[in-house]
Amino acid sequence: MKNFAIGCNYWASNAGMKTWEKFDEKVIEKDFFMLSSNGVDTIRVFPTWDAFQQIRDTKTNTPSFNLRDHDENYLQNPEGVNMQQMENFSIMLDLAEKHNLKVIVSIIAGWMSGRLFAPQLLINDSLISSRKAVIWTCKFVKKFVSYFRDRKCIVAWEPGNECNCLEFGANEEQAELWLSAVTNAIRSEDNSRPIISGMHSLPCRGKWSIPMVSYYTDVQTTHPYPLFTPYCSKEKVTKMRAILHPAAESVYYAGIANQKCMVEEVNTLGPMVLSDDFMPEFLEKSMATSFQYGTNGYLWWCAFDQDHLDFSPYDLNALEQNLGLCYSNGEPKPVMKEMKKMASLLAPLENLPTPDKHCCVILSFDQDNWKIAYASFVMATQCGYTVDFMYEDQPLKDYDYYIVPSIKSYTGLPKITLNTLKEKVKRGAKLLISYHGGYIGDFENLTGLKVKGREEANKTYNISIDGKTIPIRAQVNLETEYATAKVLAKDGDNVYTVNKYEKGEVYFINADIENYYSDIINAHDSDLYLVYKHFFASLSLPLTINSKYCAVTFHTLNNGIMGVFITSLGEEKEVELTGNFEIKDVKFATIKDRKLTFDSCFAYLEIAIK
Repeated sequence: MKNFAIGCNYWASNAGMKTWEKFDEKVIEKDFFMLSSNGVDTIRVFPTWDAFQQIRDTKTNTPSFNLRDHDENYLQNPEGVNMQQMENFSIMLDLAEKHNLKVIVSIIAGWMSGRLFAPQLLINDSLISSRKAVIWTCKFVKKFVSYFRDRKCIVAWEPGNECNCLEFGANEEQAELWLSAVTNAIRSEDNSRPIISGMHSLPCRGKWSIPMVSYYTDVQTTHPYPLFTPYCSKEKVTKMRAILHPAAESVYYAGIANQKCMVEEVNTLGPMVLSDDFMPEFLEKSMATSFQYGTNGYLWWCAFDQDHLDFSPYDLNALEQNLGLCYSNGEPKPVMKEMKKMASLLAPLENLPTPDKHCCVILSFDQDNWKIAYASFVMATQCGYTVDFMYEDQPLKDYDYYIVPSIKSYTGLPKITLNTLKEKVKRGAKLLISYHGGYIGDFENLTGLKVKGREEANKTYNISIDGKTIPIRAQVNLETEYATAKVLAKDGDNVYTVNKYEKGEVYFINADIENYYSDIINAHDSDLYLVYKHFFASLSLPLTINSKYCAVTFHTLNNGIMGVFITSLGEEKEVELTGNFEIKDVKFATIKDRKLTFDSCFAYLEIAIK
């Protein structure tokens, strides 16, 4: 695959989800010409399951297969695959190659936009947990992959589209067995291409967890729709926090999985959320940040509007009708033109290394992991730093800075994780713990605080950091007395402290600041991020800017040169640069007297650190 794929999810402009029932080669060629002419280099396609595997129950001793002309028997086609549709798919691949489009194949397209598309034989079965369903699924997957594995335009397979939605009643073990079976079926026929997850809304622990899915796949995926993802539509989607949603969720998945992650389906969800006139701003900024934070692709949902179609889901679900890069008549929307511009601008930076990361955020049991991760990512971004993520039961990653945010569980961190973390701090690492009522092993020695009492306070306090008064919320409050801790900020019993722990330091704030950040509107306008900035104060950066509304990433290049990618996520057209560096190259901006003026919303610098 390309380091950063730019493109869309594709259904034919004339037929939407009935692309295969209404297959039209001329329409697809016209569509592909339109897409490739406007910056699209990668498409994700869907061989709808019921159209390709037409198996049905005839209430006889043997299943009957509804194939073209009914002239192929069971022994010639034991998988029940419709060979006419396979020929149609081959024609589509021919056209993709003709127009230089790379193809990601979502093999089991059984769940799409709220609808199931299962073969008639399986429609009343549990599609994940039924042994019959798994057997027929794997037969189809093996047949499909073996048939198309020599096609060069295919760059990746995936089990299917959002297969974690095929059956909501499946348990953990059934989900894992299904994914194991399907990915093994793919690899048995082709182990030369990566397997992309194709899933969405995965947790850190439990059914369809990120660690489980990443065990069987090679690349993770996010489908960052603001209305469908908690905490992401509190503000207008062109505001800082919402713009960072695709990058934040993808960095979160990548950290937990220890794999790359693709923004595989993205959209603001139509004109009732954001008009076509402002859609280019969303695409420009969310694509720029997705690129700079190291995702390996950005695919829009979808290629064409579908408001002219009169069948489900388009006749019943208004949300699905106007999500295209192009209008239903084929005319490119402003967002399509913006994608073309972005593809051209980012092309010279195709091989930019993933950004350097400065800190590991350790997520824990009994908290809303995404909620906490999202806040941690955005607050670190406002300080100019990039974070990595891990879950509490994973091996400790090697960093000099750690954050254990809004800890809530009575079980605390697993002892093996805590002990490893303590050893890192003893050798000089810095640790920040924010509190939401959870237990922390060896609390007094770590924090230098002795607990006198605990109450469910749900109060707002004011603390002062860097001359700013910051309102913070404490849902659970610890009454403490100081042993070896040094007070950094205080309002009543709510306190921000630091404690020397051999060569390292442990910072503790008696408030669930990340949880609070995700709850409040326009949190990016608040000064809550200053808690992180204070914690990171000793971690010098090669370059800083005078704005909390920018995303800045650092990319280590060869010969002592550092790449710096800056995206303006507010209204700034100009920022001031500080630091001990020499500018070697500037793209997408002009610099005079250390003042950078953006040409659009982002800039790229190469600097030598003095």
